[in-house]
Amino acid sequence: MADTTDDPPDANPVQGLLREAQSMQARILATQDLLRKREYTGSCGGGFVKVRFSGRPELLAIEIDPAFAGPADLPALQDMVIAAINDGLTRMEKEKEAVLAQTTGGMTIPGLF
Repeated sequence: MADTTDDPPDANPVQGLLREAQSMQARILATQDLLRKREYTGSCGGGFVKVRFSGRPELLAIEIDPAFAGPADLPALQDMVIAAINDGLTRMEKEKEAVLAQTTGGMTIPGLF
């Protein structure tokens, strides 16, 4: 008996799969662009040191509370700046992973970010 449905069967299932992959790729590229435009902040030392950077990642600003900075405190201050930058980068990566998981429906794609 012949198929009587109005919807013709997909002549080539591979084409459907390719269309789906292209759609996902477009969503992923849009998500990457969105994340690059966001700004992230990291801090440490109870807020004495703060850093701000873009999703590229590019360092945009370092803010050091004047109450903390003194010549004798320089080594500690340098360590705190590094810790603040690493904190911000960690936050950025966690957000990227969460947003990507939403975009791909939880499917992991190695090397995407």
